[in-house]
Amino acid sequence: MFAGFRQLLFGEALTTKGRIPEAQSYIRHAMNLFEAKPNKSRYDLAGRAESYSALAETYEALAEHETSPQNKATLLRQARDWLQKSVAAWQRDPTHGSPDLWADARETMHGGNSAGVKLL
Repeated sequence: MFAGFRQLLFGEALTTKGRIPEAQSYIRHAMNLFEAKPNKSRYDLAGRAESYSALAETYEALAEHETSPQNKATLLRQARDWLQKSVAAWQRDPTHGSPDLWADARETMHGGNSAGVKLL
């Protein structure tokens, strides 16, 4: 999980420096790491959503420098599509935005981890 966030941070930093192809490579790597996890925690879901959003930002940055109206429109549509994926990913996390720091622990306990329940 941390490797995914590290890749994502590198990608976002490269986007701000205008190094878009490199940024997209890091962001796509992060996205693949988050998507590959079979049991997704709220952090994996957040990483996935953030990856989609970061990728959208790269397409927006490319569109800013595009002179062809057709190519600019195509890039902006790609940005919109990635933003929509980001929103959908956030909506899969029922605790997104929740101040409840113990939600993961309770989810684990109620998810069939009887050993954790016996320890309490």
